[in-house]
Amino acid sequence: MRAFRRRARVLVGSIRSAADVWLAIRMVGWRLVLPVLKWTLPLPRLARLMWAPSSGKEREPAREDRIATLARGLSGRRRRGGRFDNCLERSLVAYRYLSRAGAEPELVVGVSRDEPVRGHAWVRLDGEPLGDSVDEFEEMTAFGRDGVRTPAAQRGARQAGK
Repeated sequence: MRAFRRRARVLVGSIRSAADVWLAIRMVGWRLVLPVLKWTLPLPRLARLMWAPSSGKEREPAREDRIATLARGLSGRRRRGGRFDNCLERSLVAYRYLSRAGAEPELVVGVSRDEPVRGHAWVRLDGEPLGDSVDEFEEMTAFGRDGVRTPAAQRGARQAGK
């Protein structure tokens, strides 16, 4: 219960305007349909569906932070086995609304380097993972603008530049 209250305070603290309330409502809508979509659509098609054209406004780091916080906060329910949210669903929602905000995010999917093998999805923004520790994961694929797969050579060049 304490974790729920803490998460609720973070969510409420992230809402600064009526536009943020509307954003949270739309995110919840996607969170409700993504469990079905991720099992019925191949990942490349799902990435294309989730990309939203930019609203044309300049990037606002504070807005991007609120989008990331809301995406995390709205996905924090406990699942069976004690695990929390679905990283793919959370990342798809963040990817959608960050792209709409003009931030040029990348949706990244990887697998763990250790046993047992585990999959993970995250959003990369400006070359950095957004709110995720991904050191233990090997990137398998990434989707950028318009949900188009990022060529491996470009991903490797970005990683080498770190």
